[in-house]
Amino acid sequence: MNRQQTYIVFFILLFVLLAFFLNNKSKSNPLPSSLGDPLEVVLVKNYKIFPESTFSELKKSLNPDFGPSPQAENVFKIIEIEKDKFKGILQRHQTIIFVESGPEFKIKYINDLYAANQKIVIISLSSSNDIRQNSNKLNALADEMKKLEMNRLIAKSSIRTDASFEELISSKHNITIKLPKNYFLAYNDDTITWFRRETNKLSQGILFASISEVDTSSRNIHNLINSYISDHIEGPISNSYMVVDKAAPLLKKNLFISGKKISKFHSLWKMKNDFMGGVYHCYFFKSKSPDKDLLIYTYLYNPGEKKSVPMLHLESIISTIKFLE
Repeated sequence: MNRQQTYIVFFILLFVLLAFFLNNKSKSNPLPSSLGDPLEVVLVKNYKIFPESTFSELKKSLNPDFGPSPQAENVFKIIEIEKDKFKGILQRHQTIIFVESGPEFKIKYINDLYAANQKIVIISLSSSNDIRQNSNKLNALADEMKKLEMNRLIAKSSIRTDASFEELISSKHNITIKLPKNYFLAYNDDTITWFRRETNKLSQGILFASISEVDTSSRNIHNLINSYISDHIEGPISNSYMVVDKAAPLLKKNLFISGKKISKFHSLWKMKNDFMGGVYHCYFFKSKSPDKDLLIYTYLYNPGEKKSVPMLHLESIISTIKFLE
């Protein structure tokens, strides 16, 4: 082997050793876990490129109204921080939005920049006019951030599901669903299954009802829901029971779960002959068999507290549904 060949072999070995060292170093120093509560977002503001009015307008576009609720609230909790103060533990937040100046409106994503299971969103603006002109794209971004939070909740709860409850639901309602173990069976008959979760601060419930084909127009939806919840969800005092609040705003949205188009209603419930109340979502799943349609009613009671995160927990459970037909 001549001198030139020796040098080549030497540098190849040196390169291999360096790559091996860097690979082991990266494995020995993994990213820390991301931090933050569900629906919590950090917005990093750089006043050198945009004024406060731009960030305020962007914040409004990214944070839609939660919908019917006893107290007005938005979907997200947005933590605003100036760029020169964005350091330390703030960099480990699970969802961070940066705003930069660019020739045109653009949204970019980076995963796991400062921490594991982290989503970085970079919004490029040429001016504040871009916010108004791209409101649909910003609304879609808000939807994506909500879906991201739901997926995180599903990942955390998937290892703590109750197989016996899942088997009961699948045999009776022809679906599979990931129901966390902290729910218990509150009622069960030939067509209805109701699960509850109770803590010192809140009450959550999911009621499944196999139903015949029905009219789900807004005009009839109140009576339809009441026909299933009033006889089964009782209040804490004698002769009190749950009904939907017909005077409350009613939002209807069509969405897809497991490839099926679903009608979702969002409004308020109250206890007849009592002073309790809260938020509900009601979902209608059409089956190929007209006598096997499915109504799913989810509700929340946590007086004086924000409703968006506990309802997101319920939404994330519903999103795990898969149809067996």
